[in-house]
Amino acid sequence: AVYWASQGLEFATGPERLMCRRGVYQPLILSVLKGRFTGDLAQTRWQTASNLNLALTTADYLAETYKEYPSQTLQNVYIQYLIIAIRMFHQDRDYRHADDLYQRLLLVLPPDQRQRPTIDDIIKGWGMSMNGQLRKRIESGVD
Repeated sequence: AVYWASQGLEFATGPERLMCRRGVYQPLILSVLKGRFTGDLAQTRWQTASNLNLALTTADYLAETYKEYPSQTLQNVYIQYLIIAIRMFHQDRDYRHADDLYQRLLLVLPPDQRQRPTIDDIIKGWGMSMNGQLRKRIESGVD
């Protein structure tokens, strides 16, 4: 899916271009969330885990998409992705990358946001209610 969507970007314009970008960022997000096989084929145990190797590239791609197609929806997707990725990096004890994404989050939060969350707020659950909604939307292909 990513291959064909990225190939379409070369020729697509307008709404078609946004659809191609979605065809790239949705699988990228899913790959970060659960794109690494951790099971045992010999035991027919199928398990997946997060793939943080793609997390920064995915954040970059979402930032480019949001810049090219600024909308409330893309802003929300980008914000919620950053929150999820920050927590994942923190859980993995990769504080440098968690902080990098936190700095990006601060730049994309709406200016009228009354209170800026600290990185500790995010780790403790700030924005958590929307994360479940984001995962459902991404997994169903809706954004």
